[in-house]
Amino acid sequence: MTIIGFSAFQILDDPESGWYEISTPSGDPNQPEDQQIDGFTDTNPPLEDECNTANQAEPCQVNLDLSSFSSSTPLEDMTVEQAVDSGAVAIQYAKRPE
Repeated sequence: MTIIGFSAFQILDDPESGWYEISTPSGDPNQPEDQQIDGFTDTNPPLEDECNTANQAEPCQVNLDLSSFSSSTPLEDMTVEQAVDSGAVAIQYAKRPE
């Protein structure tokens, strides 16, 4: 008798520290509890005119250190505040021009 079996499961990679796009669907764009994480962009800071660390208006990206992050929830399902509560560190923001 031959028994063949398989298991289907997904291995999730740990999220990478670096720059993440953020949006504010509602609320105050300067409050981490209102900043929705939209996705990873790069390990280097953004250099575009419309989103840059030298700009002073509302945030468009956040640099997250995830070395102590401990959540099974994908970052894209979290706000910046939820990520920080799970061990992430918000190091710096890139902002839109005024």
